[in-house]
Amino acid sequence: PTCLKIAADDLEYDSDDDVDDEWQIQRAEELMDEFVDVTSKEKTFMKLWNRFVHRHAILADFHIPEACGVFATHYAKELCTQGLRDELLFHMFALWDFNLINREQ
Repeated sequence: PTCLKIAADDLEYDSDDDVDDEWQIQRAEELMDEFVDVTSKEKTFMKLWNRFVHRHAILADFHIPEACGVFATHYAKELCTQGLRDELLFHMFALWDFNLINREQ
């Protein structure tokens, strides 16, 4: 015990509610880096996509088309400067193959 007074604002604050999940993202990226049959560009793209999905909480399949648009718009500059256009297209093809996006979207 520190015997320090607690400020009124601190009474409502509970540090257990704080979520620091950066370590989970870093661990997932470390595991992804261990893949030997994936190019570095594919890894870079998937790290961007996974971080995006983690932050935006895509909860259902019908959210994916809109999320793809938001992702492409938000990361357009990075995708171009890092030469990840093909990886984006391959990802879209994979989503198409699994019927998560279609021609109308």
